[in-house]
Amino acid sequence: MIDIGIPIWMGNIGEDLTTGFETLRKHGVNMIELSIDYPWPFKESQKLEQVISLAKQNGMHINIHAPWRDIILASPYEEIGKASIDVILKSIADLIREVHSYIVVHPLTMQRLDISDNRREAIQRFRQNIDLLAKKLNSEREIIVVVENLAGGIGAEPGDLASALDGLEHVGLCLDIGHLASRYKRFLTSYYDDFYTYLKDVIEAISGINVPVIHIHDVDEHGREHLLIGEGFLDFKKVFKTISKVRPENIVFEVFRSKNLRVNLSTIAKNIGDAISWAKIYLA
Repeated sequence: MIDIGIPIWMGNIGEDLTTGFETLRKHGVNMIELSIDYPWPFKESQKLEQVISLAKQNGMHINIHAPWRDIILASPYEEIGKASIDVILKSIADLIREVHSYIVVHPLTMQRLDISDNRREAIQRFRQNIDLLAKKLNSEREIIVVVENLAGGIGAEPGDLASALDGLEHVGLCLDIGHLASRYKRFLTSYYDDFYTYLKDVIEAISGINVPVIHIHDVDEHGREHLLIGEGFLDFKKVFKTISKVRPENIVFEVFRSKNLRVNLSTIAKNIGDAISWAKIYLA
């Protein structure tokens, strides 16, 4: 059975949380991806505890999106990568017991990848850091570290990610469809007939890589992402049909903004019904 989730972070919980969680559960959401973005967990701990408590009261699984701002896991500098691992572990230390199955991380570096041998070195360093992070997290219990593809940089290339993740234990890919669509609109429209042709190429490039998590959000014609479902160009029936070979265990509707509405937990819950139906048809 697929878990259906949404992200929870300090930026999208302004409404009455009790009502918001009840609405999520009513509309079929049974998981939250808790985004540990500063000030969590170092400040606003009461709000964080409330979110966790409400998720449990509503019978929801809890997974974690690790910090990513200021976290540079793909830096060619060994010291920066190790420091980033330390910050991630410190940030989630008191939350590990809540994790149902996975933790999301970002593959980031600010280095120029198109000069010298920087791309290869960044991929190798990222692979080492992800392997080390996964081993540290799995010292007491099994948790999958999933690497999220991004719209730009080293994290945008499916081939790079496949190289970085291949053969590692307790590691997988978080395939972000919106980030792929944003990259397509910004850089690749002249190379493919449509987005779904590009998506098929991506699925082929990552074949053999474990993909436990899919992030879903809409994207407009300019590549603006994380929109409510239906506010962009994506046809989610085609999306789920195309990715059916991946067989994920978790679908997360990673929506943070809208062109017309105020986004909160209830808005998201009421918006994603049709997409959930297509996900269950093609991915169940």
